Amino acid sequence: PRREPSSGQVRIGVSHAGMGFIDALFSTGFGRVELPFIPGLEVVGTVTGVGEGVGTVSRGDSVAALTMPGGGFSQEVIVDSRLVVPLPPGLSAATAATTAVSALARVDALSDAAVLVHAGAGGLGSQFGQVARLLGASRTGAVVGSQAKARCAAALGYDDVYLRDDLDRVPEHAWDVVVDPVGGEATRMAARHLAQFGTLLRVGNASGAPAVDIDSLGLWLTATTASGFNLGALAAANPEAVGADLHRALTLVASDRVRVDVTRRVSLEEARSALADLLAGGTTGKTVITF
Repeated sequence: PRREPSSGQVRIGVSHAGMGFIDALFSTGFGRVELPFIPGLEVVGTVTGVGEGVGTVSRGDSVAALTMPGGGFSQEVIVDSRLVVPLPPGLSAATAATTAVSALARVDALSDAAVLVHAGAGGLGSQFGQVARLLGASRTGAVVGSQAKARCAAALGYDDVYLRDDLDRVPEHAWDVVVDPVGGEATRMAARHLAQFGTLLRVGNASGAPAVDIDSLGLWLTATTASGFNLGALAAANPEAVGADLHRALTLVASDRVRVDVTRRVSLEEARSALADLLAGGTTGKTVITF
């Protein structure tokens, strides 16, 4: 049933919803989500209603939004207005709908840094390397799961590309930042890959592997750091900052400074098979649901 937006909320008629690995993971029951649960963290559409106190957008505006903690796979959503931004001119709705979550992952102090990105051809990794370059990274490397994905990563501009089955080829103690959305072996190998004063940045656990213990004594002895980035937690705690980052991310894509490949468009009826393909790990680029 149609709901009216409360104070500080915006109702959006969804035209496109981005689909990412985290949506597939939630669909398996990960995180013990409360049922019924609607996946989807990023949408584009038209504002159909505004609650009291909303002055940033108006009815009829074309917008992009984060739908934390879910709900995007729907014809209509109600979201926090602080997570809604106008759609930049020249940016297609499909591209915008697959940009929000991936391009928002942030890395600090990347000037002259060497950055290694696991799953570098995926929805997150394909944008992470580009953003790192824009922020001043001196060198970017990607770890991927197949030769086809290696070609994709090379086309995205990574300086070095490595296969996940051959992590011994990755230079040791050479990377200032290791971005890890995979977990498992990628996390265990980080101690060998990080340079002195380097940072392991955990942004997911696509492998589904059990937690990998971090040796705090080892961090001290090697002068390295382990950190985490969780967009849902950040959006809940500081939606204003996330909204500002969302606007910045979409502007970078609209100006062609960051390339986003929408490789698959599906209907809502096809979403189940698309989620299964994401879980199988055979996809590159981004998938979007078109209403």
